[in-house]
Amino acid sequence: MLNIYQKIRRDFSLLSEYGYIFDHDEHHNVMPSVVFRKNDTMIQIGMHYDDQKMFILYYTKKNQLLGENIIKNLNFQNVKYEKHLDKVKPILMDFLQRNQSN
Repeated sequence: MLNIYQKIRRDFSLLSEYGYIFDHDEHHNVMPSVVFRKNDTMIQIGMHYDDQKMFILYYTKKNQLLGENIIKNLNFQNVKYEKHLDKVKPILMDFLQRNQSN
């Protein structure tokens, strides 16, 4: 059985098609996440257990404190990570295609 970090790395391995590589896990009891890096940009993907929804933060500069949550307006009907993937992946792919020059 995979833990949440392994699931995120597996489910978002397609980021490599856009030049992003796995950087590190952000270990947290409430908001576990995984960070992918491409040069100075980062994408942090995680699950906020208290809010019962995923988040995808996009950082444009190295050492940037707050990232843009590119799925902040999504409403999730289910609390399970696996149920969020079908909604989240197309939005992330569209975002990456629009921002491919970064």
